[in-house]
Amino acid sequence: MDYIFEVSVYFQATNPKPVFPTLGKIDPRLPPKEKIWGFNVGDDYVAITEDFVRDGGNGVRNMSIGGEPVVASWDKDAGSLGIFRRPSSAPIKQTVDVHGRVGGKGKPLERLNTVKNGAFWCVWATFFPQTRVNPNS
Repeated sequence: MDYIFEVSVYFQATNPKPVFPTLGKIDPRLPPKEKIWGFNVGDDYVAITEDFVRDGGNGVRNMSIGGEPVVASWDKDAGSLGIFRRPSSAPIKQTVDVHGRVGGKGKPLERLNTVKNGAFWCVWATFFPQTRVNPNS
C-alpha cells in the first residue's frame, strides 16, 4: 500500500498538468503545478512563489496586504520561506530568520497565521480566483 501511495504522490508532483480533471479552468498566471505560499489579510488574497521572494533584495519582499504591512523572507540557512507582519510601514531590508527575528536578532515578528505553504497554484487559484500573484507592494 505504501508503494502505491508513494508512486501516486510522485506522479501528481511531477506531472505538469493536474491529474484530476475536476478543475474547470486553469489560471494561466503561473504554471499549474507551481508551488505557492498562499495567504490573506481580510479579503485580500495573495500567492507568492519562492523565486519571487529569493530574488528580492537580501531574499526579502515587503508588501501591503489588506492594508497591513507584511514581509516575506527567505532564510537561506534554514531553507525556509516565512511571512510575517511588519511592526510599521517601514520596509525591512535584512533577512528575517525562520524564528521571525530581523537579521537573526531581537524580538521575533508575528508570523502571519493564514499562510498555506507549498500548495499547487492550480488548486489555490480554483478556491481563490481573486488572488494577487507576487505583488510588488
